[in-house]
Amino acid sequence: MERERENESFEEAKSVVPPAYLFGRIMSRIGIEKKLTASRKKTAYFSFALAVSIAAFMGALFALKGALIESEVSKLISVIVSDPGTAAADWQDFVFFLLESLPVAYIAMFLGSLFALLESLKYMAKYAGDTFSFSKLTRHNS
Repeated sequence: MERERENESFEEAKSVVPPAYLFGRIMSRIGIEKKLTASRKKTAYFSFALAVSIAAFMGALFALKGALIESEVSKLISVIVSDPGTAAADWQDFVFFLLESLPVAYIAMFLGSLFALLESLKYMAKYAGDTFSFSKLTRHNS
């Protein structure tokens, strides 16, 4: 008797056909989940890159500040501001002295770290936005 019921329910289950749209919804959901996983990984990677680039930027900023103080560029700029007539008369000497005393390596290091900071911030924001939008899609399609 119970065996017959099991066979009967099994036959009913075999005769049930899923709706045609179900396969498309399942495949769409799998695609969204893959994109969400990839976006989460990229967000984590660029968050780490952002933290490292912030540390590098701060280090380069302090190094540049120390190099500028050591090179005494501020004294040259104060002479130019306080006596612009003399600076204008001998502008070639002032320009050459300024170029010779600038810490070019520290400026390049500072600009490189600034570029890395801005790029990692750009990509982190992009992938964080993607992660948020894919998360909203998965919540609404559940």
